[in-house]
Amino acid sequence: MRGRLYDVNGRWPSLVLDASADWDSGEIYAVPPHAWRALDALEDPVTPERPAGAYFKVTAQVELAGVAAAASVDVTVYTANPATTPLVRPIVSGDWMVYAASLPNRTRP
Repeated sequence: MRGRLYDVNGRWPSLVLDASADWDSGEIYAVPPHAWRALDALEDPVTPERPAGAYFKVTAQVELAGVAAAASVDVTVYTANPATTPLVRPIVSGDWMVYAASLPNRTRP
C-alpha cells in the first residue's frame, strides 16, 4: 500500500494514505464480522457521532508481495486523522517492524 508511516510516541505506527508515496509494509488479517466492534472501540475511528476520532476507517486496495502473479485485494484499514494524531516522526523505511526493533528499550512491537 502506498502511504507514509509515522511513529506515534514509540508505541504504534500510524498511516497516511498517499498514492504518490513509497510502498509501506504491513500484514493482512482476516477479521470476523463480530470483531469489528471491538477493533473500532480500540482504534476510535471518525464517525458522524465522533468527528474527532483518532483514525479514519477506509477501504483501500493493497498489492500482495511474494505471490507468483501480481495480485491485489481490498482491505479495511485505519488511517491517521492528522487533526487528532501527532504525526511528527516519519518512518522512512515504511516498515514498522524494522523501525520498532531499532528503538531503544524495545524488543518487539
